[in-house]
Amino acid sequence: MGGRSKVIFPGSFDPWTYAHQSILERACALFDEVTVGVCKSPNHKKVYLADDLRYRIIKQICEGKANVQVKIFQGLVTGFCEQERCFNVIRGVRRAQDFQYEWEMYHHNQVLSEEIEWLLLPCRKEYMGVSSSLVKEIYQHGGDITSWVPGHVIKAMEQQRRVDGA
Repeated sequence: MGGRSKVIFPGSFDPWTYAHQSILERACALFDEVTVGVCKSPNHKKVYLADDLRYRIIKQICEGKANVQVKIFQGLVTGFCEQERCFNVIRGVRRAQDFQYEWEMYHHNQVLSEEIEWLLLPCRKEYMGVSSSLVKEIYQHGGDITSWVPGHVIKAMEQQRRVDGA
């Protein structure tokens, strides 16, 4: 079985936060190759930033990281893993509710593919409460999100706000 020195870090990343960045940096230290898998949003799910914009933001963030590639995928993470011939998945957890969710997802995904290993990595303490949902809510109410997201994420969110007419 190949792909053991590689890992996939999947997510919607809507938007990318410093918590995501922290997990990525730690994944880079643990694995030879890291693929950030930007999940296309299903038609029924509303996202703030479009798929291609999220992809471009993360691609820009990862510039200069020789062992990182960024790809968009659609569908199940297990299918993306098989497509990429990568059998490790890393997921960040911030609190007990995240752990519970990821634990349940692990068991469901084991039914789909037993050969994929799921690694749950606790986030650093300074990012415990940081979620994309929280960042979006604070931003939409005019709050300062500079402590939680990189500057070009804020610029993209400002552009999206203008497009949406908000």
